[in-house]
Amino acid sequence: MRFHKRRLGLLLEALFVLPPLSAQTIKTLDLSTTTSNSQKFYVIFAARGGSATGHAFVMWGVEDSVRKRSTIRSFGLYPETDQNACRSAFGKIAGTIVDESVNHSIADITDELIVQVDENYFDLSLKLAKGWECKHEFELLSRDCVEFVRAIGNSLYLEMPRRTILQMTPRAYIRALMASVTKETRTLPNAVYEGSLVKDKPMGRGVLTFDDQSRIEGTFWGLDHVVGSGTLNLASGYCYEGAIINYQAHGAGKILNPASTPIFIGRFESGELAHSKRRRTIAAQFGRIELLPIRTASAPRTGPAAAHP
Repeated sequence: MRFHKRRLGLLLEALFVLPPLSAQTIKTLDLSTTTSNSQKFYVIFAARGGSATGHAFVMWGVEDSVRKRSTIRSFGLYPETDQNACRSAFGKIAGTIVDESVNHSIADITDELIVQVDENYFDLSLKLAKGWECKHEFELLSRDCVEFVRAIGNSLYLEMPRRTILQMTPRAYIRALMASVTKETRTLPNAVYEGSLVKDKPMGRGVLTFDDQSRIEGTFWGLDHVVGSGTLNLASGYCYEGAIINYQAHGAGKILNPASTPIFIGRFESGELAHSKRRRTIAAQFGRIELLPIRTASAPRTGPAAAHP
């Protein structure tokens, strides 16, 4: 593994801006839920040319504002030898994870999707990449560079494109992944969603505004899972303002009366007050502070039933 350290702020510029002659396309997707400005974590799905099919690989980047530096790691899956590459169409052969900086793939990038993630998912996806190295196998269409990319994407709960006849090659697959990421407005039952979509489903940063003007702004994984903050309108003109996870008050928040005066400030867990003498009183007046999730045929679950994927 090779590490590249640059001054803070040059990470995206150095990695993702190529010479003028390069036909490079870039898209971004924000799956982070933290508000810390000290470090930012990225997983980048990239493709390069240089052959008829190109090559797909993944980069991991960290921007550290405290140490004023950026760290890059980049890996792709290859047959171990050129002789094996010729045999790979006929079965399983020896494979290895290669540092892409050695192959100059970073300088030859033509297409990339930059995904900002939380540190735990950054670490999880990097650990998965190291697991592929341990297996030491390569097989076209089942354990090649595209399947390596798909595995990393799945670890982030991205809905990765199917590998069709038109998306078999590495560059074509990365372009299909990028094409699935858009930013649009969608009208839903009793609400409007504005923000990032993956395969036409809410994924990443967005805002969900309900007919009663309740509003959630945060990071979405489909419509069942969201981590963010906003306003949940309650009975008799009262409302909740604060942290929200999966449509429930969860984290720091407050309840305001119809005159917008706070009547309670504290912490909530799964829609209820946490460790407060007024817990029963608030529960009796408002019940569980939550909204019913919006579920439609076009927005199924994309992650597990935890607080967030």
